[in-house]
Amino acid sequence: MEQNIKRKKVTKESIVHDIASAVSGISESLISMNESYRSLLKVNRALVLFIQNTKKQQNLDNVQSDLEQATIVEEESE
Repeated sequence: MEQNIKRKKVTKESIVHDIASAVSGISESLISMNESYRSLLKVNRALVLFIQNTKKQQNLDNVQSDLEQATIVEEESE
């Protein structure tokens, strides 16, 4: 049983086409990576803002608690 192996004829045009196809694929991959990176940056920014706001709120709560305790101590000493 003989197998006929078909070989693609390699020409300058086919080489250019293959290179263009590869470049197109790389370009699509880079676009996808860029979109994913943008999404990651948005999530990261939201997380950083949440953490900053949480810390500010904790600081305010601590100051309020300290003021309340100072007021109680002051009232007790009078």
